Amino acid sequence: MRKLVLLWTVVWLGIGLTGQTAEGEKYPQPKTAELSRAEKLVDEVFGKDMAKAKSAQEKAKLAQEILKSAREEQDMAVRFAALQSARRLAVEALDGRLGLEIVREIVQTYEPLEEMTKEDRLSEADRLWAQGEKAQGRAKLAKQLEAAEGYLYLLPATGIVQTKIERRLSELGEVPTDIDIRQVLKEAWCLISFEPKRPVWPPNFVLVPHGRVMTRPGLVGSCIYVNEEASLEVKSPKRFTGEQGFTVMCWFCPIEFPPESPLVTTEDLLDGPDERGFVLRLDRDRPLFQIGCGLRRWHGSPANVPIETNKWYHFAGVYDTKQIIFYINGEEASRRDVQPFSPSSTSLWIGRRPPGRLLPTKANALIDEVLIHPTPLSVKVITAIYQLRVPLITTIK
Repeated sequence: MRKLVLLWTVVWLGIGLTGQTAEGEKYPQPKTAELSRAEKLVDEVFGKDMAKAKSAQEKAKLAQEILKSAREEQDMAVRFAALQSARRLAVEALDGRLGLEIVREIVQTYEPLEEMTKEDRLSEADRLWAQGEKAQGRAKLAKQLEAAEGYLYLLPATGIVQTKIERRLSELGEVPTDIDIRQVLKEAWCLISFEPKRPVWPPNFVLVPHGRVMTRPGLVGSCIYVNEEASLEVKSPKRFTGEQGFTVMCWFCPIEFPPESPLVTTEDLLDGPDERGFVLRLDRDRPLFQIGCGLRRWHGSPANVPIETNKWYHFAGVYDTKQIIFYINGEEASRRDVQPFSPSSTSLWIGRRPPGRLLPTKANALIDEVLIHPTPLSVKVITAIYQLRVPLITTIK
């Protein structure tokens, strides 16, 4: 309510209220000078919050808050500027469903920026959609929302055009129709959601706590808290090879930054003759994905992405036999060429390096949704999993 009161105060003083049009009519989009004043107002009210919002969850939550304020706003230039700010946050959060909701609000309230024939508007929307198909991550979603705006101005349409528009709009915010996520997860070498009744897949994997491993409310469902006194070993009936490529991913929320924070690892002892296995970890607050290539060789792909305590992040490391690619929150953060991977003979460990090292290291973090897949998953699949926001194990029948 504080923000809404402030918003109204500045509107009365600076811009003034715009009269309502007749029911069913739309407003013209604000001109440059008017829009500039409105943008300054929105930035004055929400700018600090937008700067503080780092994680996808924070950005999406703030976008919803701005959308709510925009719907209550009577000055139409301010409403438009607020909707555009919410739209940008939805893109940064990779939340297509929320982005589409905001675009619908814009189309229902405002006239198109340019007058076009229906044929030209459809052609332009198709062009933007095609550009989005060639892009990835936020760039892709931004183009798709631009295209969606054009499609929505064409509704209601008829026949094949109507069907095409409906199908493309349905893709936003949903798992792509060409990806069978359930089958992808079912084929995982190991999936751990830490849910009380069904914590791990396949069910013949055994979770062995070392110390007092506590479950806590996670990003979705339950997670575990690992620290200096608590870590988790995952014993499997089959050895993980990964020589044909693999993917490792997890959600985590750092509580503090020790010198090193191993999140998920199968590495052999570093004090032996060879370096084998993989490790997904933090080097203080620096994200890093590494694979062992034997003969004392580790190949790593560090990411120059700022990590903060008490915020959730999604890490995904991919080895495709030629490169390792590191994704953070569904977007590529780094990659490098590597030599062939040397698989480990140890168990999978969560929250610590394997015992027996001269300098064992442990994380202090919440960890959730650990997934090891025996194939190098594509960015489309990784992004779809990142966007699911449900305990992954619940999708497997």
